[in-house]
Amino acid sequence: MRPSSGVTRGRSDGSTVRRVGRSGLASDAVAPLVERDAELALLTSAHAGTGDSRGAAVLVFGEAGIGKTSLVQAFLARLPPQTRVLAGACDDLLTARTLGPFRDIGRGLGGEAGRALAATADRDELLIGLLDVLAARREPAVLLVEDVHWADDATLDVLRMLARRLAGLSCLLLLTYREDGLDDRHPLRRTLGAFVGPAVTRVPLARLSPAGVAELAAASDVEDVGAVEVHHLTGGNPFFVAELLAAPGVELPHSVRDAVLARVGMLTPRTRAAVDLLSVAPGRVDLPRARDLVPDLSTALLESERLGILVTDGRSVWFRHELVRLAVERTMPAAQRMEEHRRMLAVLTAGAREPSLVVHHALGAGDAAAVVEYGVPAAREAAAAGAHREAVAHFTAVLDHGLTGADLAAAHQELGYELYLIDRLGEAVDHARRGVAEWRRAADPVALARALVVLARTAFWSGQPAEAVAAAREAVELLEPRGDSLDLARAYSYLGSVLTLGDQAAEAIPWCERARDLALRLDAPEVLAHALNYLGTAVGRTDLDAGVAHLREAFALAERIGHREFAVSAAINIAVILYWRARWRDEVVWLDRAVEHAREAEFVSGLFNAELNRQSVRLRLGEWEAAREGLDALLAQSPDHARPLAAEATAVRARLLLRTGDPEAAEALARAAELAADSGVVDVAAPADLAGIEAAWFAGDAEQASRSAQRVRELARATGNHHLEGEVLRYLARAGVPVSPPATCPPAWALGIAGDWRAAAAEWARLGDPYEQALELAESGDTEATLEALTLLDGLGATPAATLVRRRLRDLGVRHIPRGPQPVTRANPAGLTPRQLDVVALLVEGLTNSEIAARLVVSPRTVDHHVTAVLGKLGVGSRREVGEAAARLGLLP
Repeated sequence: MRPSSGVTRGRSDGSTVRRVGRSGLASDAVAPLVERDAELALLTSAHAGTGDSRGAAVLVFGEAGIGKTSLVQAFLARLPPQTRVLAGACDDLLTARTLGPFRDIGRGLGGEAGRALAATADRDELLIGLLDVLAARREPAVLLVEDVHWADDATLDVLRMLARRLAGLSCLLLLTYREDGLDDRHPLRRTLGAFVGPAVTRVPLARLSPAGVAELAAASDVEDVGAVEVHHLTGGNPFFVAELLAAPGVELPHSVRDAVLARVGMLTPRTRAAVDLLSVAPGRVDLPRARDLVPDLSTALLESERLGILVTDGRSVWFRHELVRLAVERTMPAAQRMEEHRRMLAVLTAGAREPSLVVHHALGAGDAAAVVEYGVPAAREAAAAGAHREAVAHFTAVLDHGLTGADLAAAHQELGYELYLIDRLGEAVDHARRGVAEWRRAADPVALARALVVLARTAFWSGQPAEAVAAAREAVELLEPRGDSLDLARAYSYLGSVLTLGDQAAEAIPWCERARDLALRLDAPEVLAHALNYLGTAVGRTDLDAGVAHLREAFALAERIGHREFAVSAAINIAVILYWRARWRDEVVWLDRAVEHAREAEFVSGLFNAELNRQSVRLRLGEWEAAREGLDALLAQSPDHARPLAAEATAVRARLLLRTGDPEAAEALARAAELAADSGVVDVAAPADLAGIEAAWFAGDAEQASRSAQRVRELARATGNHHLEGEVLRYLARAGVPVSPPATCPPAWALGIAGDWRAAAAEWARLGDPYEQALELAESGDTEATLEALTLLDGLGATPAATLVRRRLRDLGVRHIPRGPQPVTRANPAGLTPRQLDVVALLVEGLTNSEIAARLVVSPRTVDHHVTAVLGKLGVGSRREVGEAAARLGLLP
């Protein structure tokens, strides 16, 4: 168990909207909306159910060009005139605008509330302001955010928070996003997981059928259009269809890009130049800025709107569809594209600006000085709002454009910390080291000490505990001669933390106490929360109550000051202390709190840690299928997550595979041993060593069990981890190694070692571990108790242990031994697990992976793994073939 370290469109008051949209067909030349009646009905029904603090959410999704915005426009056009629609959109910038759609909404609202929304870069402050705006009138509003697949982390945070508050909102939250291109690691996946329950409606949009294309062709008034050929070329994508039908007289192009350019080619040279310029600006361009760029803007808008290329609402201008913008932008020569970015950059830097937009155009213009000038503020703005991936992108861009001296050192240092937060540990420690090296050259000891603190954090979680301690010690040595300071308090605290995490609790406590005392004198609550966190963790190794008291104080303080990372760490550290006291049910409460804060903060490594601890608890409590799914999902993530966490996750999974008799167990055990081989840290080494001891017990190899136990016994004694020592001794005893429990051995283990199987089994039943309960019952020599053990083991799927118990029952003379569950290959010829059978049924229903995830309350990543496994076991190549194969094998009801 490892401790942790839019714009409102319509009337000027922002209350109504008619014919809105940022990427739909031009309102006066709209092709009829075909094959969308059912989807419109879902939207209308969801909106009708809102009001009186009853909120709802509708997620409209599909591939690019599928007609998401056209559907939304048609729905909004049906709303009563008094309906408030607050609309914003995310843009395809190189790095997303921090809280961009909500800033758009604020600018559209106007007034004091609107200005506050448009100006804030603080996620929590924006949420409060947005909730106030939504509560300002009694009638339910529509809050529309389009293209959330391009959203920054802070925007996704706000959407997750709104998802959890639907029950108290008189609002329809309407989101659109592209389903294609969302891989397992896309941050939107986690946000979509927050939208669950009866108040949430998912509206997937399918491509048009040949009949639908024919209907559009008939309505286009274009002669000699072959609807079958159009459907063949477009695959039924509504945008592609519309583009082809909107280019009469042009030979049928071989790509939508050609269709777009055929239409753009109808523009006059002056308007084409304006369209080229605007194409380098994803999303909206404010009209004042557009007028600065295009002197004869009115003429250009009139001509381009008539052809359905640009759209305006009187406040800003944008492309009717992002694919149109991309087609224009990407066909320009590179030199022209750079010049257009340069013109945009000049206008942005002359007036009010958002750093993210400036950086986008500075990069496009190749203006290194502007990238450097605006990139760091953009990165820090993103980091402050919790948009850590965007912060990483900005810092990376800045580092590629000629930073020097102190600026270079600071960028490496801050980038290292942001990479740590998003679980890219290898890169994090590399940049932290480079930051330290640059500060050494700059001869700034205080700045160097700050960088060493960051290095201490990243080095430990990258599997370099000695480097972490050395960095923290050097920071203290640099700062102590300069007297008391906030930096010194922080250095004390981080030295205490890495010593605690490295199992040097006795040495850590004085440093944590110094940090605590200095933080109190300096009134530094952030440092105080960190110091109390690791003081509690260190003290908790020997004094549970005192340690948890410090950690509870750290958690409460971190919550009060809004420091979610420290709240996550404190909650996980409480959970770890409870784990080693066998208080697993109490632990779950704290893991839930850690997960909540980690998700809100996009603290990826903290979330990994919390979920890993949850799977360890599930293994104890007999929730093995859920633990297997959780561990598989964790280990399928980026391979760069913290090495100590990766080692522990691999070992816990190996032990689970061993207990279930999975053929992968041997390979998993070898990998776990490899990852933990050089570790002298108990939380890294113990899971792998315990798995090795249990494997030796199954093999009847007492000598191997003793070898596997040697390191973990020493670590358990050195850290005072009596629960761990007791577990090692009990498994050695089962393997036939003579042992005797020390006085400090917890009762559940000591009773079993002493041979009091009845009391030991009762204690395990009280604690909630059915596997250990069954093993004690199995050692009784009593037929009835041994049969009870077999029932428990069969229920868990503990095949190897159940095999041993059946052998003992035969030795006891039992003639009618329960056969247990049928082998899975006999139960279903494909060898599918119960959860995979659930997935098969939902695939047959036609659900997407996201919808299956919501139905089963698991992550989309987990569903992806199940779907891959199902296709492989059924021997089919696509989802559509699953139903036929499952029916043939008799797997469907």
